[in-house]
Amino acid sequence: MSINTIYIILLVCTISLYFAKYTSFSPVYFFYLLAVYLYTLTLFLKNKFRLPSDSLLLLLALFVLTVFHYTDILTGSYVNFGISVAGYTIIRSIKIEKINILLKYFKYSIYISVYLLIIDTIYRLLNPSIPNYIEINYIPEDRWFYLYKYNSILFRDSNTSALIALSLFFSTLALRIDKKLFSRTSYILTSLLLVGLIILSFSRASIIGFLLGLLYYFFLLYSNRLKNIYKYYIYVCVLILFSSFAFFLFELFKHDPSFLSKLLILKRSIDFVFESDTIKLLFGIGLQKSKEILGIYTHNLFITAYIEGGFIFGVIFSLFFIYVYLRYPNARILLVPVFITSMSYYLYLGAPFLFVPLSIIVNYEEFMRRKKGEAHIWL
Repeated sequence: MSINTIYIILLVCTISLYFAKYTSFSPVYFFYLLAVYLYTLTLFLKNKFRLPSDSLLLLLALFVLTVFHYTDILTGSYVNFGISVAGYTIIRSIKIEKINILLKYFKYSIYISVYLLIIDTIYRLLNPSIPNYIEINYIPEDRWFYLYKYNSILFRDSNTSALIALSLFFSTLALRIDKKLFSRTSYILTSLLLVGLIILSFSRASIIGFLLGLLYYFFLLYSNRLKNIYKYYIYVCVLILFSSFAFFLFELFKHDPSFLSKLLILKRSIDFVFESDTIKLLFGIGLQKSKEILGIYTHNLFITAYIEGGFIFGVIFSLFFIYVYLRYPNARILLVPVFITSMSYYLYLGAPFLFVPLSIIVNYEEFMRRKKGEAHIWL
């Protein structure tokens, strides 16, 4: 087994091995540090390096974050973003021709993740509980599902478990992995299990992200197959559906404490922009310090990037996603549901279970372009 294959295994097959609730140093961090060491050793021995524009943007974002917030490098935000950048950069540097190896181990990663998430879900459902910092009287009767969210083995609650399942579901949808790796039966079964895990997480943000992401996927799929004259009708219909769904959600959750807290985060973030000094706006308030300044954790991927990381970091961070979204159409299948979900909750500034599958999708699309001369949406 080559050293390249070893760090591919470490990066791809360990994206869900957090066990963050019961370990002070998550296994994911160890495996990624080992992968970075092996990768550096490979570069030293072979003197080969491939650095696409998207990887360059991510590395620049990490550099800016390090320079501006070097005192926060031991925080969860920095560590998770750092290993995410490492995973994305290493996989993007792998030769496009090795895509079959990437897909092979990504399949194993999905199996490992589904297995762990099923165990975690069963444990949560059989052992409902509420953390000490939440009073049981605070939870209304119609929010009974909160009892089944917190007693997670892997994470603080089931929201992050739902994000992993969401990311893997849309990644496989974007990749449409070759039948030699995924039979039709195993693909359908795995997809159904991932959907079930999302639903049983009781994470409303992930469930909404899943529904809207699926709608967006079919929009992409069928709009590419229709003549231009029909595309406008599709656009109008999708816009109406999105608007109607947004209005329905607002009416459904307008008195919900969780939903109201997201509006509060938005309001306080806007107030911060208008009331804060230029230095804090440009360079940020510091990682995981939003509660000290805003009185509440941001729980939003891009608000976190701009408020905690600063405007300079936030722009580079956003440019990375904009570049990938515009350059690689199949990556949109993963990014859109993630962005929708991240408006309510996301793990710090991202995690390997977003960036690693994203890098595999980008590599796969480049491979298909070389093979067929164009990008495709697969179904």
